[in-house]
Amino acid sequence: MQWRGSRQVTTGLMVNDKVNIRPEYYLTARSMCHELFSRGSYYRMVAAPLTGGAPEGDPVKDILNTLNPLEGILTHIYRVKDHADKRKPVDKKAAPTATRDLYRKFLFYKNFMAPHAPLILPEGKTDTIYLKTAIRKLSAYHPRLGEIKDGKFVYALRFMNYSHTVHDILQLGGGTGDIKHLIINYSKTAAKFGHLPLAFPVIIVIDNDDGAKDVFSVAKNNG
Repeated sequence: MQWRGSRQVTTGLMVNDKVNIRPEYYLTARSMCHELFSRGSYYRMVAAPLTGGAPEGDPVKDILNTLNPLEGILTHIYRVKDHADKRKPVDKKAAPTATRDLYRKFLFYKNFMAPHAPLILPEGKTDTIYLKTAIRKLSAYHPRLGEIKDGKFVYALRFMNYSHTVHDILQLGGGTGDIKHLIINYSKTAAKFGHLPLAFPVIIVIDNDDGAKDVFSVAKNNG
């Protein structure tokens, strides 16, 4: 039982009028993103007892270098907010909310600014199947692209996973039109980050057909 005029919270979510994220939860996530985009690392405050301290002790700053915890937080926020947003998908993309825009910025940073291996960006899902199969079967011909470890083939590079989230937020996976849009806006988006490790390349692979002409054109004009 919770008062009608008070903040009604269950399982960490606000449920007064609709299911929603608590404002302080979102603000904390936004602060963590700011640290990550500016410095390449971020932190979260952990209760003292969880780090071996006294129950009445001050929270401890836990510095993180892996993106997984923050990605989990942002994915949770996106799922809840997107479910509550009753607009059509095209309208959500045309006029994104602040939470959607923050999630897109994070995914762009993760995949293009700070990838942990060379990233292959093909036109579609089937291209990835062909390329990964070729690398696995021709490992003697391309030994630097992957190897057998503990009985399992391990790739030395990544392929963009065209999931529903990537298609919805990064707007990739729809062919050369999406790749063209990425190239045109790449420099402008990258300029928003203060920390740019860029340790590995992003390699776009497209079919050499009529559909690629626009991609070749914008790539040439964008240096």
